[in-house]
Amino acid sequence: MIHINTPHREDAYWILPSKYYTYPLSLYKGALRYTASYYSSYPFHYGKPDVILRVEDTSQFLYYTYPDNTFPVDTPKEFVIPLYEAGWVDAQNNPVSRDTFMGVLKSLQSIWVRAKFSTGVDVEDRLSAVSVEYSVRDYEVELGQNGYPILEKCHCLPGYQGQWCEDCQPGYRKTVDDMHYVHCEQLDNIQCDPRTGHCQGCPHNTVGRNCECPHGFYMDRANNCEPCLCPVDASIDGREKVSCSLSSVGTLVCHNCPVGSTGSRCERCLFDYEGDPSIFGGRCVPTSDVPRPPVIETSDGDQKIDDKSFGDTM
Repeated sequence: MIHINTPHREDAYWILPSKYYTYPLSLYKGALRYTASYYSSYPFHYGKPDVILRVEDTSQFLYYTYPDNTFPVDTPKEFVIPLYEAGWVDAQNNPVSRDTFMGVLKSLQSIWVRAKFSTGVDVEDRLSAVSVEYSVRDYEVELGQNGYPILEKCHCLPGYQGQWCEDCQPGYRKTVDDMHYVHCEQLDNIQCDPRTGHCQGCPHNTVGRNCECPHGFYMDRANNCEPCLCPVDASIDGREKVSCSLSSVGTLVCHNCPVGSTGSRCERCLFDYEGDPSIFGGRCVPTSDVPRPPVIETSDGDQKIDDKSFGDTM
């Protein structure tokens, strides 16, 4: 259970850990479930979106407000948030299309869950029983209320395969652009096993059944695999999470930035983080973890930093 105490009338959202959406596209047609409750001496309800989806490296957001999202004090309420376009709106409060929703899932950076349910004083908010329902790779599924399958299988172009055509067939090389779209390129002058389809003798440092770049490398314009020159905080994320790709204009774009950093090269800190991740060994740390010198009031009413209690100064 998560307990949250925030100042009067201050909004609060809990960012869902990424382990809940390792493969975001599989969220489509699933659901986010959680139970919320709160206690307040003087409750005052207010309307805010219950769940927000944020797109990676952009300011694009999608919002979902649960019908009748007010509820009595100290009375747990279960929320079931549909993870498809129905009920979701954009920043201009316009309903979103299926294509827009799927595009957001492709580049999903974070899921925010509302964690404050009253603007009254002495509020204690609680979230519990958080779970995410995923789509499964099973095409024999029950029908929804509208008579259509709850899950779907795409009919792929030549060279593509998978439930959403997110993988390449053997004999094709997979690349991912800066918009996270998959491209399958047929390989020339490379022999592939006629039985398994696995390619052999991969050139230019490529590896695997489809002659792809290994993890931590990207395919440059000359079809060579080059290492991702992206920052990494090994103590938190580990080198195995570093990945990158080329943008449509040929610039390098880093993915899976270390915690607290953002940007096409993970070069700046998120809100409520401080530091300089653009320098060697630099990282972003929560603002609350940055030591602050105490401020004392002088006899004439002014304020100054108490250097003695904070450490030596020059």
